[in-house]
Amino acid sequence: MTQEQFNKMADAWIAGLANKPASSWAEDNLKWGKETGLMTGDEKGNLMPKKFLSREEFIAVLNRFYDKFMN
Repeated sequence: MTQEQFNKMADAWIAGLANKPASSWAEDNLKWGKETGLMTGDEKGNLMPKKFLSREEFIAVLNRFYDKFMN
């Protein structure tokens, strides 16, 4: 397998995670995250609960938490 083939497969797998629904045990927490504005999802509001969280997204959530609960 070439690196290009691997990257293509990995990208497809990661993209597929975005379409998977939340686990039942996480639904209440995701609902709270959305209601408080901590989790806003993509530009269309899709939370994509199974998608990996980037450092950019993580710091945005931390910033929202700080603004909402620490100020």
